[in-house]
This record gives sequence, C-alpha cells and structure tokens, in this order.
Amino acid sequence: MGLFSKRNKVLSSDEIALILIGLSGESVKAAAKRLKSHLDSPDMIIWRNVEAELLCFSWFSTDYWMSDLVHPAEKSKDLRLAFYNHCQNIFNSSEERSALKERMNSYGQLVISNLSDEILYIRFGEMLAEYCGQPEPSFYFILVAPELFNQARTGVSEIT
Repeated sequence: MGLFSKRNKVLSSDEIALILIGLSGESVKAAAKRLKSHLDSPDMIIWRNVEAELLCFSWFSTDYWMSDLVHPAEKSKDLRLAFYNHCQNIFNSSEERSALKERMNSYGQLVISNLSDEILYIRFGEMLAEYCGQPEPSFYFILVAPELFNQARTGVSEIT
C-alpha cells in the first residue's frame, strides 16, 4: 500500500522517492547540528563534506530499507531506481556521483558481511567518520550512524 495524497491518489515511485529524499535531508540536518556541537572545525568546506557524507549514508540506509521492507519486489525495484536517480541528480559533478556510488557499495559490503547489529553500527560510524575526514573522535559518528540508519527505516515503513 502506498502513501495517499490529499485526493486519495496513490503516489508514484518518483513522488515517494522525493518524499524519502526530503526526510533524509531533515535527518541529516539534525545529525550535522549534533555533530557540530561536539566537533571543533570552523572550516565550512569540511562541514559541507560532512553533510554530504551524512547524506550519502542516509541515502544508503533508505535504499537498504526499501529493499528490505517494500514488497512486492517489482515495487521495491521501481522505487529504488527512482530514488537512486533522484539522488544522483542532486549531485552536480561526475566525481560526486562516483563518490555516491562508491559509498553505497562500501556500506553495502558491510551489510553483507554478516556482522552483529552492534558491530555493524560501530563499523558504519567508523566508516562514516573516515569518509568525513574525521577519524578522531569517531565516537560521535558511531552514535549518529545508527540514528540515521533507523530513521531511514522509520521513514520507509511509514511512507511505503
């Protein structure tokens, strides 16, 4: 069952994908704000990088939960394709698009490595910190990663 508009029309995969991208953006803004309060870095370029990396992780998380929670498989495939296409369009350069693909693959490799949830969340946080150029203190990223991962689950389950 899909999300209904005010006119009781079932939303398309594109419309749902855009809603999920918006939810990711909101989650990332909140996570970035929490990280800024704990990490000292006045350089805006670094913070733009951190926010972009948080967004990539949030999008990975959303994609993961769409593959897990959305049924039938054909609906999941259509929604994931629409979502990924919209995500790619947000990034301007081919470098950014390549980085997004690399991040999605790297995080996906962690998922298929059959780690316990606790270890998986720690590895997500460590990898996220590394991508952000902030390996120290990765503790804050270890806290943020599971929040973003689970917020994506909530978003997908409520919207689809």
